[in-house]
Amino acid sequence: MTGHQLRATRSAAAAAIALTAIGLAGCSQLPASDNASACIPTDRFAVEREGEGSGPVITDNGIATFTIDIRDDKGQLVAENQAVRTDPNTGEPAPIPLAGLTPGLSEMLRCSQAGQTISADIPNSEFYSDAAIASGQVAADGEQHLTVHVSKVYHSAASGRIAPQRNGIPAVVNAPDGGHGVTMPKEPAPTDRRVAETISGFGETVQQNDLVVVQMSAYTWGTGEELFSSWSNVSEAMVLPAAPGQVYTLGDALIDRRIGSQIVVVVPAATLEKETGAGRQPFGYGDAVVFVVDLLGKV
Repeated sequence: MTGHQLRATRSAAAAAIALTAIGLAGCSQLPASDNASACIPTDRFAVEREGEGSGPVITDNGIATFTIDIRDDKGQLVAENQAVRTDPNTGEPAPIPLAGLTPGLSEMLRCSQAGQTISADIPNSEFYSDAAIASGQVAADGEQHLTVHVSKVYHSAASGRIAPQRNGIPAVVNAPDGGHGVTMPKEPAPTDRRVAETISGFGETVQQNDLVVVQMSAYTWGTGEELFSSWSNVSEAMVLPAAPGQVYTLGDALIDRRIGSQIVVVVPAATLEKETGAGRQPFGYGDAVVFVVDLLGKV
């Protein structure tokens, strides 16, 4: 392919993306968590639900805060009001991705909502690790009776009205199952910080010093290389403080946004270099970095 043909192809692709963005502007982004009627509960074992529940449902990409009561197959209480993960500062239950749970626990929680209590008998093989069973700590053919108290369920992705594409801001493509893709503008890396709201959420407003559960991806401006993505981290939910000067200047970009929103923050190389400190490699390796942040809910 010649240079002229390559430029023509890029121009056509950029035009197609621009037309798509124009067509989508004003439409709504509805992630799986916000479509309760489409959620299909597990059929691998019987699950009992108590309480009406409200808000988003727990999906494969879901994040939730909950505690568990565990009784073994003899009816003895093994754990009561136990959190899978706790906040190291407060000791309170912390939000955790569904994908980070054992198969049985994630299955029973599917389609649950905040305010519900979920109960099921889960085979040991789907609740404990292979190592625990192999060591003889638990019987392979036993089961556990779990009761889960769901206190909060977060959006699985940005949820709101899609905003018109803005010049100088990368175009974001949202995957149906969660995650981002970006197309960079055909211009040199900016030396100024740029912020744009690509999806306008319908939830409560983020106040200064709130802690916000997010999903975030980061890309270099020059090549579009993905530097980081919280979507692939299943061990814990990512939490950002809505405060000036926090996390590559992302903290102040969260203030006064509504939950459900998606924001794009372009941070110039000079700002990144200052934040990483003298003698340390800048996060963008000398390039501007594009952050795409989905605001899923307050802690």
